[in-house]
Amino acid sequence: MPKLDVDVTRRSFLAMAAGGTAAVVLAACGTAAMPAAEEEMEAPKEEAKPAAEEMKKEQVTVVAWNAAWGEPYSTIMGAYGPAFEADTGIALDWQFVSDIEAKLIASIAAGTPPDTHYTNWVFQGPFMFNELIRPLDEYMSAAGHTREEFTKAMWDDSSLNGRLYAVPGGADWIVYFWNKDMYVNFGEDPEVPLTDFNNTEEISLKFHQTSGETITDLGWNYRSFGRERLGFLFGGEFYDYDAGKVTPDDPAIIESLNWLVSLTKKQGGKVVVDEFFKDRGGYGATGFPWYTGNLAYFASGFWAQRRIDDNAPGLPYGIGLPPTIEGAEAGIRFNSVQGWMYAIPVNAANPDEAWAFDKWMFIDNSGKMGYETLNGPCVIAQLGEFKEGYIAKVGADNRIVPYVDVFLQLAQYGETYWPPIATASDYRGAFFEASNLVLEEAITAEEAMKTLAETQQAHLESTMKG
Repeated sequence: MPKLDVDVTRRSFLAMAAGGTAAVVLAACGTAAMPAAEEEMEAPKEEAKPAAEEMKKEQVTVVAWNAAWGEPYSTIMGAYGPAFEADTGIALDWQFVSDIEAKLIASIAAGTPPDTHYTNWVFQGPFMFNELIRPLDEYMSAAGHTREEFTKAMWDDSSLNGRLYAVPGGADWIVYFWNKDMYVNFGEDPEVPLTDFNNTEEISLKFHQTSGETITDLGWNYRSFGRERLGFLFGGEFYDYDAGKVTPDDPAIIESLNWLVSLTKKQGGKVVVDEFFKDRGGYGATGFPWYTGNLAYFASGFWAQRRIDDNAPGLPYGIGLPPTIEGAEAGIRFNSVQGWMYAIPVNAANPDEAWAFDKWMFIDNSGKMGYETLNGPCVIAQLGEFKEGYIAKVGADNRIVPYVDVFLQLAQYGETYWPPIATASDYRGAFFEASNLVLEEAITAEEAMKTLAETQQAHLESTMKG
């Protein structure tokens, strides 16, 4: 597992919660002292029983915060409380919080955080670096769990300097969906998935049709897949863990951007491609061009099935591993497996009970959690349970069922993830801004990524110094 070569100290992150003007020191979260052994022995036996009974009556309620995903997630996830309490004797108050990152920072600063909470691959790095959350290695070790049991990319994305700071929760297995009717209409075999980027470009240009300067039909395009994910699929790395350097100027990342620019120019340019999508919405909207047979591909996870069933109940489709420079199957390791985790704040009131919930929900019941809440489980041994439960949930005759194993392949063999560094969120945002300029042909990929490497490395070093 790669280790980040940083000197981790508690940072004045709390200035963010105080308008950038004040630094607050987090209170250490201590536990009440246990009575000395001799004091326990001196207590009369007849008094010990009532004391134990009184302690037994005191019930802890774990307060957990999740991002506000809306329905049906709030109802499904919120219903786990009774089962968790029945198994552990601990009550659960699972809340769904909008703008969760900012509210977590503020609550930790105020000394009133939840007992455990959602993080994700964008802000997990800054939370670890700033010591907002506590290491979980002792809990994991005591429970007998190791990295080998989990999706490795999710475990590594939850770690800093060899220490684990969150329980891998839900993995995003991002693949592409292709429209088989469109394949047939253009004389292509609807059962053959994409392989590499030459193949992807060739078939996408066959699909490309215009009326004047307006695109009417479109294949793979710059919006088909996340640009950071594409950089990984070309074999690039965004961070050098040994050198402690950001590497957006990795030649493979530059190559991925140049490929996108070339393809976009052949499709009429970024403005023309954007116009094709204007006012048509994403796959949640009925007017999405993939449903109407005008768009060949879009990327998502297995949770897209519900929207597809609602918006295009008769449309035949396929699901494939994303193309890579080595081919979809041979280069499966280049795929990103990112998602969300659950962490325990450094000053949580009930850390032991919080761990009990995180373990129960995301380790012991990982597979069940996955198919019931439509999130990718991270415990490899429970992928079979997930598959069985998911198929039962959607129905064995659902169009997605023949492709469930595509997702599970990613779960087991995808290895890449956005680097969990102190400036992870800022770095990602800056990469998208710079890559937009490249796609607009305002600057070359080489120039943009060279500048980005310099500015983001300086930002990282400044952040690490405090």
